[in-house]
Amino acid sequence: MLFAASCYPVRVPVAALPAALSQPCGARSRLSPLRHAGGLSAVPARHLLQQRPRPARRRAAAGVAAAPVQAVLGSASLLVAGAALGGILLGLLIAKAASDFFKSKEFSQSKALSENAILRAKVDELQQMVMRYEPLAYKSMRLRFTKGVNKAVILSLVDELLARKEVNIWWLPDNIERMLYFNVISLMLSVLDEIVEGMSMNFAGHNVKLSLTYLDLDSDGHPRTGDSSSSQAGGSGSPRALPAT
Repeated sequence: MLFAASCYPVRVPVAALPAALSQPCGARSRLSPLRHAGGLSAVPARHLLQQRPRPARRRAAAGVAAAPVQAVLGSASLLVAGAALGGILLGLLIAKAASDFFKSKEFSQSKALSENAILRAKVDELQQMVMRYEPLAYKSMRLRFTKGVNKAVILSLVDELLARKEVNIWWLPDNIERMLYFNVISLMLSVLDEIVEGMSMNFAGHNVKLSLTYLDLDSDGHPRTGDSSSSQAGGSGSPRALPAT
């Protein structure tokens, strides 16, 4: 016969019913009525083995079981972080050592000093040789350029461009277009001359000033007879005046 003597169903003899009913539900353990009723002999063994723990006991058991797992995970995470940090530091040390090694192989201070000394000796020898033929070449370098090209040469260039249809503004008359191109080319050459004039460059430790060689060309684009000799001699002739445009 089954009777709910406490919160859990247990089998209680009929003779022990008054004592079981006198106990409040949950006031004592589930076996307390049976102890008052005459012991545990009336409770089957399978009920004792199948008794489930309470929630507090279940949580405590889970915490005890999870503690070793958490300790192992913490140790593993610390080990992984230490290994990663050690790998980064080792990689940086290897990269620095390789960089220093390649720098020492590529650049040698003594070799660079000897090469610079040889180059400076060659430059000095070249300057001495040039000064023998052109005394002004030591402080200035003359560039043969378009400064001094006369009006006829620019107009012939513009006419050739117009004849080949390389440039064409169809809504402008030919004479206006011809004058426009002439002024544009003259302005570009003048600006370029002003940029180059007065420039200087550092050549082997010497500050060399740049200047332009004045070329006075004829209508065919050839240097005039009076200036050809000075140009062949290294451009030492004095600049000639530009023709009026």
